[in-house]
Amino acid sequence: MATAPLAHNQIGSLPAASAPAASARGAMLLAFIFYLFLLPRQFNPELGAFLITPGRTGLLLGAFWVIAAYVRREVRFLLPDACILGMIVWIFLSLYLTMGIESAISGSISQLLDIALAYFVGRALIRTPRDFRLFLILIAPGVAITGFIITAESVLGSPFMQEAAFALTGIGRPPQNIFRFGFLRSLGPFPHPILAGTIMGSLLPLYAMSGIRGWPKWLGILAPFSGIFTWSSSSFVSLFASIGLIVYNWLTEMISNLSWRLFLLVLGMVMAIVELLSQSGLFRFVMRYAAFNQGSSYNRVLIWNWGTESVMANPLWGIGYNDWVRPRWMSASIDNYWLLLTMQHGFVVLFLLLGVLLYSLIRLGKTATRLPLVDQRLLIGVAISIAVYAVGAFSVSLWLTAQFWFFALLGIGVSLGSISAPARAAPASSGPALTKPSLR
Repeated sequence: MATAPLAHNQIGSLPAASAPAASARGAMLLAFIFYLFLLPRQFNPELGAFLITPGRTGLLLGAFWVIAAYVRREVRFLLPDACILGMIVWIFLSLYLTMGIESAISGSISQLLDIALAYFVGRALIRTPRDFRLFLILIAPGVAITGFIITAESVLGSPFMQEAAFALTGIGRPPQNIFRFGFLRSLGPFPHPILAGTIMGSLLPLYAMSGIRGWPKWLGILAPFSGIFTWSSSSFVSLFASIGLIVYNWLTEMISNLSWRLFLLVLGMVMAIVELLSQSGLFRFVMRYAAFNQGSSYNRVLIWNWGTESVMANPLWGIGYNDWVRPRWMSASIDNYWLLLTMQHGFVVLFLLLGVLLYSLIRLGKTATRLPLVDQRLLIGVAISIAVYAVGAFSVSLWLTAQFWFFALLGIGVSLGSISAPARAAPASSGPALTKPSLR
């Protein structure tokens, strides 16, 4: 078996015979949906202005599992669940007020699938560390193949995966070849090199700290390094940040005076000092030194400047999908998911999403301290992945696969952060006193 051995006190008493089978089906279904989202965009036909993607079809199948889990009270409705639903309601209202009922309906359906359903599928299908380990094992071959394709495309100088998909389906258009440092910026099955690097990089903490063993672990650890071949500064930052946080967690286990609380305190102080002492502010300072070239850095600063002006002019409802005010020579692309979401739908959606993010990270951290070391590492790995992904979203807009995976990770984080601590073994004279794990 590829997973780390689980002692009885890690999972409670032996569950009913149907429980492991149901748990495995949830992990297998999420793995199936993940594989559907790995299909290139050339497999996404359009119906009017709506994309019919295989991944969205998979999410609709997962909706039945989600409804059943909540109806049977196998998963309890929590505050972050309400925040996600609140996001969809507010998105509908903002689109209705800025663009009309037709755009509100079509836009809300897309966000209902890519945001809400992705979150609730992750939330309902992954309920325990064992579920998540099984999911990671199931997707390891696909992750490894995707990483190999990304690497091969850059070395060969040809985005052959999407070229073959376009030749097969005729949908969309063939990918554009973009080179940097003499290498192709690989796409693999993803719509943009930065998205490829962001998604692949998010897998490194998950596999490195999962507790699984054997070939799934090593495939999962090696594949994220294919993000290097997207030749994106955000991909490099994602990888180095993940490695640094993994090493820091290992040091906290070795050195008693080190803790995550200390790390967050020092990080907050550094951010405050940079914000106060730098002439341009924290965001512009980071963009100036994190980008590979000055042109990209300057463009992101301009997007931030003009985008924040749009937000301040339309703070409550945003501008919907309408064009935003900027110089004529600037592209309409907004390479910042947090800024884009706020520009389109206002501050309320931003605050609701930040609430879900913070809830997930805080609960993962608190719950991890009460679990055995193997599960503790897994939960911290999920928290690192979510945090690095969220920071990476400052340099790219998330859509389709990237948006699905971000919100599925948030749902998984909320579920794993809400599991009950294992019961302590009772004295031998009183017999075993073990209980099933549950979601709070």
